[in-house]
This record gives sequence, C-alpha cells and structure tokens, in this order.
Amino acid sequence: MVEIDHYCTDKPVCPWCGHEQDPVDIEHHGSGATWDCELDDCRKPIVVTVECTPSFWTRKGEIRDGQ
Repeated sequence: MVEIDHYCTDKPVCPWCGHEQDPVDIEHHGSGATWDCELDDCRKPIVVTVECTPSFWTRKGEIRDGQ
C-alpha cells in the first residue's frame, strides 16, 4: 500500500487516493475545526482538520513631525 503525504499540506489531500482538492470547494470552519467529508475523486470518507498559520503584512506608516 502506498503512503500518501496528507499532513500539513496547502490543500486537502485524500489519504486514500492522493487527490488534492481546492480549499475553496470545501466548507470553511476556521482554524482547529474538524469535520467528516468526501473529496471529489474517490468519494471515500475522510476527516479534515483546518490548521491556520499566521502570516503578516506590513507597510510604511506616515512619518509625523518629531519622529
């Protein structure tokens, strides 16, 4: 049996067949949420858990007098 990498992936990956599903096609529940579903390819039951890693965006602020 072939092992399929399905841990910490960018997209949900079926651990049965390896099919990658676009996350926009799956209901979003938020970080840490877990639910049962079937992905589009083989339709076997899987459990999906959402893990979110923070990312940051910065930009220059306005310089005020005296700074």
